Amino acid sequence: MLETQKTKLAFLCGSVLLCGAMAWFGGAGTLPGAENQGTPDIVRTGSAVGERQGGGTRDTGARAVQVTVCVSGAVQQPGLYTVAKGTRAQEIIVRAGGYTADADPDRVNLAKPCKDGTHIRVPRLSQRRLQELRQMQKAAPEGRLHG
Repeated sequence: MLETQKTKLAFLCGSVLLCGAMAWFGGAGTLPGAENQGTPDIVRTGSAVGERQGGGTRDTGARAVQVTVCVSGAVQQPGLYTVAKGTRAQEIIVRAGGYTADADPDRVNLAKPCKDGTHIRVPRLSQRRLQELRQMQKAAPEGRLHG
């Protein structure tokens, strides 16, 4: 009878250890709260003066960490944007309607990944540079700078 109890106890302990190991290693390779972030979701929040309401989000099924980014300067729709953490500045500028005619995009790091509180400021061309571009445009065939 003592052997039977020892066998039952050993079986019970082994089962508990096996269940614990399965629970522990069953999620191997994942961290608690880690999720597949997929492609970034961009969501417009707030509105610029005179802007139409609407738009929406791109639902990829992934739940990414959202951050708020400020876009100002020479863009069509300056304002606050809620985007997935790590979204590149270029994507947010596109979401803001793109550049205005007097924008100087060469002075913006378009590859910059955004985090919460990032401020993307698109500077305007100086008056001198605008005049140079206008003169070049007039001199170019058919008023076009690029083919």
